[in-house]
Amino acid sequence: MHVAWYDDSETNPVFLWERLLHTAARDGYQCNDGKKQYWIGDGHRAICDIENDAKNVVAHVIAEECVAYPNKSRRAQYPLSKQWGAVISLNFEMAWFDGVGAFIRDAIDSPKIATLDSDERHRLTDFLEIKDAKIWFPNGYVELPMTLRLGLRDFGLQPSEIRAGFEVLKQFERKVFCSSNAGTEDQVWGRNHGHKSEYLEPNKYALPLDEPDVRAEFPLTWVADFIYRPLFFAGVGLAQEELGLWWLLNQRQRNYARVRSNKIPPVYVLVHSEDNRLKFWQTRPFGIRPIVCSNWDEGWSMVEEQGGSFMQAEAFNQ
Repeated sequence: MHVAWYDDSETNPVFLWERLLHTAARDGYQCNDGKKQYWIGDGHRAICDIENDAKNVVAHVIAEECVAYPNKSRRAQYPLSKQWGAVISLNFEMAWFDGVGAFIRDAIDSPKIATLDSDERHRLTDFLEIKDAKIWFPNGYVELPMTLRLGLRDFGLQPSEIRAGFEVLKQFERKVFCSSNAGTEDQVWGRNHGHKSEYLEPNKYALPLDEPDVRAEFPLTWVADFIYRPLFFAGVGLAQEELGLWWLLNQRQRNYARVRSNKIPPVYVLVHSEDNRLKFWQTRPFGIRPIVCSNWDEGWSMVEEQGGSFMQAEAFNQ
C-alpha cells in the first residue's frame, strides 16, 4: 500500500494513522493483493475498507520483521517463564512464541460480550495458551489484522471493551461469591479471595461454595487476570493517555476496598531511576508500587526475583 505522504515524526502516531486514511481516501492509493499492484482512485472505497487494507499491510510488515527475531534467547523466553500465570501483551506481534501454543477464541459466551463487535470481542476474550500460561492481546494481534488497535476509532472503543469485561466479572462475583446462603458480601469476599486464582484457568468452572448445585462459568477475559492476579508492568510506560488501563486500575482498587491490605494482590511498575515521572510513581497511584532500577537488565532481574517470590508463597500456602 502506497500513499502520498510526508514525514511528520512529531505528530502523535494515532493522529498520523487517521491522516494516512484520510489522505488515501482523498487522493487514492496504490494497493497490492499479493499478485499485482493496482491503483484505487479517490472516492472509490469507504474509509473503513481503506483501514482494513492498511491493517493488513501493518500485519504483513510486522510478520516480515519478526522472521529473524531471536526467539530462543533468554530475554525472549522470559515472558514464558512458569512463574507467570498470564501475560498481557500490549504489542501486536508473537515472534517470541516460536509457533508454539494454540489460540483460544471466543472463550466465553455472555450477552454483555455479545453486544461488542467482532474485533472488540477478539481483543477481550482471545488468548494464546502455552503450557499453563495465557497470553492476552488487548490491543489486537497480527493473526487477525482487523483487531489491531491503531486509530482513534479503535482507541475510542477501548473503554467499552474493558467495561464489558469488568461488568461480566462483577456479575459472576455476585452470583458465586455473594450468594444469599454464603454469608454477607464482605464475609464471602474475605473467605474466598484466596481461591479466585482457581477460576483463571481455561475451560474451568467455578467451584461450588456452600451449595453443591452452584455452578457458574467463569468469564475468562484478560480483565479477569488483570483484576485477580498480582500485576507487574514491565516495558510499559503507563502514560496518562492510557485512560482504559487507568480506569481499570481504579476499578481494581475499588473492588478490593473491603479486603484487608495483606490479602490484596499487589501491583508493581518497573521504572528507570532517571524517569521524569519518578516522583509521580513514588506517590503510589492506585496502590502501584514502583520497582526502581538503574538499567533495564537490572530491572528485569528485579521483576523476575519479585515474581518468583509470589510463586514460592503460593506453593507454601497450598
